[in-house]
Amino acid sequence: MAYLFDFKQKLQDFLVDEKLPYALKTEGAFLYVHIEKEKKTTMEIVDFLLKTYKLPKNSIGFAGLKDKHGITRQWFSFDLDIVSMTLRTKKIEKLLSIWLWNICKVLATGRYDKKLTTKDNLRNGFVIRLRSNKHKLSPEEREIVNKTLEDLFTKPAFPNYFGEQRFGVNGRNVNEGLRILGGHDKSITGFDRLFKLQAYASHLFNIMLERRIQQGKAPIDGDLILINEKVYLYFQDEIYFQPDRHQKGKFFTFTKLAFPHEFNPKSAYQIILPVFGFNSLIPHHDTSFGKWTYNFMRKNEISTEKWKLYEELKIFWTLRTLELEMTNPTRRWLDEDIVLKFNLEAGSYASVVVDQLLKAIKTKLDTIRLAVPVSTEPIILPQHKEEKKAKKHRKGKSKVEVEKAKKK
Repeated sequence: MAYLFDFKQKLQDFLVDEKLPYALKTEGAFLYVHIEKEKKTTMEIVDFLLKTYKLPKNSIGFAGLKDKHGITRQWFSFDLDIVSMTLRTKKIEKLLSIWLWNICKVLATGRYDKKLTTKDNLRNGFVIRLRSNKHKLSPEEREIVNKTLEDLFTKPAFPNYFGEQRFGVNGRNVNEGLRILGGHDKSITGFDRLFKLQAYASHLFNIMLERRIQQGKAPIDGDLILINEKVYLYFQDEIYFQPDRHQKGKFFTFTKLAFPHEFNPKSAYQIILPVFGFNSLIPHHDTSFGKWTYNFMRKNEISTEKWKLYEELKIFWTLRTLELEMTNPTRRWLDEDIVLKFNLEAGSYASVVVDQLLKAIKTKLDTIRLAVPVSTEPIILPQHKEEKKAKKHRKGKSKVEVEKAKKK
């Protein structure tokens, strides 16, 4: 698909900075380190610390995965008690800073009283430069781009897909995750094994999300609804609270039609889908979306027996909203390019936002081009004014004259 703008995630085109939701202290059981990296993933930083300095994996905390493209800034936490016992020293902050400088930049440090995890409500700030594929845009094209971005920024909500970088080149992470799940590849271990299995679950979520958004944004029977951090099942204009959604000992917990509440469509709510894992909450099988989910699980062999590895590795299910919300969006022209700046919640992908923006711009441009009337008059090719001169024989006569002379 040809776009007017190009986003190839070059280093100078992509900057992300992770924002903590709380202020750090001078004292605390956990050391926080803010790093900046290029051409390295989050897991490469973690593996470097685990393998080079033998740090236990439960001593390191982080809230999200940053890919190797672009310049990315991220927070890590370190359990001071575990690290000091492992290294047999209390000079943790100095040592970790020196070690991290071997693979990235250290921007800041601080202390806090809890470990950094994916449950922390972090936000990521993005600065992205979209480079024009043309030497110069026409005034009409600039106007269309401005109007399209203005419309999208008014209500900035986009499908909350997992980005392609989670799945690896040509979906390699998904394929390897499926092989691990089937017991065909036991050579992949540690965080890499965990990540590949999560990538496969994310791939299945994207398929479910694509199916669900085709049904529209209004709740449908079988939807899981999030209201004030509580999960409900939507069914026939009522919602049913799910009190046992974290019940231990069950791998797949189907929602129950109990504890009904009147649903107010004007109240603040979010439609959510499960990212499959251990103890997943599944829509009730008697609802329309529940029936589709059940068939989807059967087709992809998602069951307690097949997914036992997720329980063993403690890969729990998570909730993910249908839409991601972009906050504080701004844009400015830089010659023929556009610089976008916006914030996303942790777990959301800027590449998804950019892809949706580029598709919207291309669709609008194509619509305008198709609206231009096409001439139906026949095309008349210009006629030659002079007839083609006959080729002369080497004796100065034409071939026709030579043949006539031979007959005589």
